[in-house]
Amino acid sequence: FEAALQKVASGNGDPGSLSNLPVYVNDCQFGLHGPIEVLSAAAVKTYVERLPECDYLVDEPWGEDKFLDRCMLTLGVTRANDFSLLSETACGEEPAPCGTSDVAFHPFKLAEDYFACWSFAHAFGHGPASPEEEEEDGTSKLLGYGSQEPVYVIGSQGEGS
Repeated sequence: FEAALQKVASGNGDPGSLSNLPVYVNDCQFGLHGPIEVLSAAAVKTYVERLPECDYLVDEPWGEDKFLDRCMLTLGVTRANDFSLLSETACGEEPAPCGTSDVAFHPFKLAEDYFACWSFAHAFGHGPASPEEEEEDGTSKLLGYGSQEPVYVIGSQGEGS
């Protein structure tokens, strides 16, 4: 999924792309949802430097995703809608069986459901399957039970870490 996210975030290396501006991605038609939160380096810098301006939001009964969404709007960070990143039931979608080009699928609360989604996405989705991730018969292999989901910090060049 990293390749799909980097493609969206990097602007294909264009110096005038959104990745060089303070911008964050709204991933759901109902507002930013937390399974994936994508912010440019400039947006993170704005957030860190000006976070006290969002103190008035702390007492709201929201999760971190709505807090982040409202704070970014308060700080004047550009909100870019991209509903192709997340497939989530709370956004009115059915993420299973995880074969679309989305970057993240949610929710999968049971380990077996999560790994079934992960395996299907790598075998049949548009994720970054590579030959070393395939069994001899060409089917996708599950890369280690207990693996953690990758976390990406999107920089001005769209690099993941």
